[in-house]
Parts: sequence; structure tokens; C-alpha cells
Amino acid sequence: MEETQFNEVHYLEIETLSPVHVGSGNRLKRDFEYLEFPPTDGNRRKVAAVTDLGKVLGILGEGRIPQWLTVIDRGESTLNLLRQVRPSIRPADISSRLVQFAFDDRRMFEFKEMILNGDGLPYIPGSSLKGAFRTALLAEGLQAKGRGFRTSLSDWKAKVDKFFGADMNTEVMRFLIPSDANFVQTECLAIDILNRYHDGWGVKETKDPLFVEAIPAGAKGFTRLVLPKVLFKELEKTHDQYGKQRSHGIFPRNAPQWPQVLRTTHAHNLRLLRKEIAFWASESNPAIAGDYIERLQKILEKAERFDPEKEALMRLGFATGWKSITGEWQEDCMHPADFKDLMLRLNPTPFAYPKTRKLAHCEQPLGYLRIRHCEEDGRKVRRKNGGDTPFPPIGDPPPPVQPPKYHAGPFRKGVEVEAEYCPQAKDQGAMKTFKLFLLEPGKEQLVLLPYRTELVIGQRVKVRINDIDAKTGVIRSIEMRGIL
Repeated sequence: MEETQFNEVHYLEIETLSPVHVGSGNRLKRDFEYLEFPPTDGNRRKVAAVTDLGKVLGILGEGRIPQWLTVIDRGESTLNLLRQVRPSIRPADISSRLVQFAFDDRRMFEFKEMILNGDGLPYIPGSSLKGAFRTALLAEGLQAKGRGFRTSLSDWKAKVDKFFGADMNTEVMRFLIPSDANFVQTECLAIDILNRYHDGWGVKETKDPLFVEAIPAGAKGFTRLVLPKVLFKELEKTHDQYGKQRSHGIFPRNAPQWPQVLRTTHAHNLRLLRKEIAFWASESNPAIAGDYIERLQKILEKAERFDPEKEALMRLGFATGWKSITGEWQEDCMHPADFKDLMLRLNPTPFAYPKTRKLAHCEQPLGYLRIRHCEEDGRKVRRKNGGDTPFPPIGDPPPPVQPPKYHAGPFRKGVEVEAEYCPQAKDQGAMKTFKLFLLEPGKEQLVLLPYRTELVIGQRVKVRINDIDAKTGVIRSIEMRGIL
């Protein structure tokens, strides 16, 4: 913890115990918003290269835009068109970022995008973390009062107001301010839906399979949690002065105390995880959910070893199918008759509610995190020389620079040689200067070529000699044959 005159600051490491998806709201379409590349030596699985329109247009050029629009309209592959221009195209040549597939036997046509920050990095929003803290505090606070009290459904808002405050001026959780937690890489998951049928559990068949981009299990990010102590000290003075001191029902004072938040969060999520495992036991642990249940058990065993003074289990994000993230508190805190009435309104069937559960590849649970208290801010990667640098950009590692291949001759019309884009002051419009690698270093020739497509300085190309002075050996005219 770091304490200043105004704030109490806590640094937290967040480790994903299972994949986590917090969506941006976008669905990326295949062959336009992302291109699918096959496995390579460096990547054993397919990758989705999220297209950078600037890079794509730089390769295709203005002249091929109508052809590209026709390809898109027909639902054909943009990648095939790009390979006509650049046969050896790599994912990094056309992408802003890469997302590796976490499956081999599925065909994906779109996926739900992970939320990204301004640097293109996936992150878990501070608001999501705060919502998970809030739910845990509400659930455990209500449960502490016992489930024997009756209340109508319309009274629940009044109870929530009692615990947190009725408006922004009395809202106790405004004193809990977590920052976003950034991560480095994501992966594409195939989401299966387990459905409760009359004859047991099975995978639900659907015309539109669900794929999501998620932070993979085992990833680590960091967040900073601020409690502005100067504000709630002033609030307490005001309350003392006007006699308005009141309990919110959760905290003994009018502001959160961090150790209590951490312990309560861990206790809440640990209880819900045990409850989920017990649910499957009551369903006779169906074979189709066997791997999933085993992974839940491993997460439970790990979480039971956490030090609740420093660590907490948390579950958040999309695509679980369980009501535990936002609504599980109702069952434990409402009178049984009221809860039964609520369930009949939501689900007029004899099956467990909700009757579908979402999991990755029919085996992985989603959304589990470990929060661990740290002594210092870990939101930047530490360099060995002592400096700080943000997380590295996502993309292919740059290929090793290959030396140019010099053509030893003979030189005549029709011969193809290697060249490099080498712009000069005399270049105008589409006229571009290329350096031809002839004979040996020091004997290169600069030749103009009309070529409308934008190129990166130093781009290697193959050109064809069209005209050469037989006496001097000066090449007068060339034409483009392809990008290297």
C-alpha cells in the first residue's frame, strides 16, 4: 500500500485462472475485418489478422479498389487478392494485431471482439472490477442478515439503497476507484452451450456458432486501486457537524476499508464456486461436463490456498451463462417463497435456471481471476536497465533482413533483377525511383518506373528490364514484376 496526504493507494496483480472476455460490442467479420492465415513454423495454429485498412490499401493500390469491393460484395477472400500482388504476404503486412485460434476443428466466420485501449491492448475495465466488488459486498452483506426476512420484489431497490446509498452524494462505493488492468495478448475461443434437455445435458446445436476473443488463462495484468481518504474524512466531519452520521449496512464507517473488501470478495466467490460444483453433483456430474467440472475443482483447490488478507478469487466477464456474477445473491438472501416467485416469472419450467451454461471448447470455465496485493505498481514492464516501458505491441516479430541478390549478367531485354524502392527528389506522382542490384555493390543503377501504389522506403521488388543501351549498359526502362 502507498499512502499520500490525500489517497490510500493499493497495487494489485490480476492473474487469469481461466479465459476472460469483456466485449467491445463489435463482431469482426471474416475476409474483411480480419483475414485468416494458416499455421506457420512460428505459429502451430491459425491466426486471425485484424486488418489495417491503410496497410491493405498500400498493397492493393488505388487501381485495385474496385476489384476489392467486388471481392467483398461476393463474400470472397481478400487474402487471395492480396496474394496476387504479394505472393509471400505475412499476417503483420496487413494487420493491426494478431489473434491466435485456440481451436483446430471449427470454422469461424466472425468473432466478438475483446475491448481494447487506445494502444490496442486488451484490458479489463476498472468499472468491471468495481462492479464485481460491489456485487460481492451486497451479497455477503445481505446474507449476513439472514434469509428469513420477507420482502416484496419492489422493495429490493430500497435495500440496495440502504447498503450503498440512494444517490451519488451518499453512494459509498464512489470511494473505491480501480484503474483498468491492461494485458498483452488475446486468443479466439469457440464457445459451446450446454443445455438441459428432458433426457439430460447436451451441447446445443446452433446455426450461428459463438466465437469470442478473450484474454487467455495464465495472463497477468495490474491495476491500481485508489481510496480518496481526504474525501471521506471531510464527509465524516460534515456528518458529525450536522448529526447525519449513518451506517450503509456494509461498512462500519462511511467509506470502504480495503482489507474488508478483499476478504468479502474472496468469501463470496469461493462460496459461489463451491455452489456451482455442488450444482453439477446434484445433476449427477454429466459426462459431457466432466472436463469442465474437473477444471472448476482445480480452480477451487487453488483458491482455497489463497491468503484472504492478500488475495481474492473473482469472476467477471461475458459468456458464462451463470447468474452468479450479478444475481446469485437473490437466492441466498430472499425468503424462499419470494425467490420461488421470482424464478417462476423468469423461468416457467421445472429445469434449473438458467438452463444453458457457456464454456470454451466444452471444457473451460470462463471469467475466473486471482487478485493479489502487490507492494509496488506493476502496470509497466520493467527493463533490465531500470527504465519503464509500456507493454510491447502485438504482431509478428520482424523477419531477419536478407542481403540483396545481385544479378551477375548478362543484361538484355526480358531479364528480371532484384531492386529496391529508393525515392529521389526528381520523383513526381506515380514516377518512382528503384535501385537495381547489378553485378556487385557500388554498381547499382537508379531507374525510374511509373508505379501508382504506395511503397515503404527500402521495399524489395522484382523488375523486368525493357530497354538497355547496348554500348553503355545503362538501363533505360523497367516494369514491375512483383513485390518481394
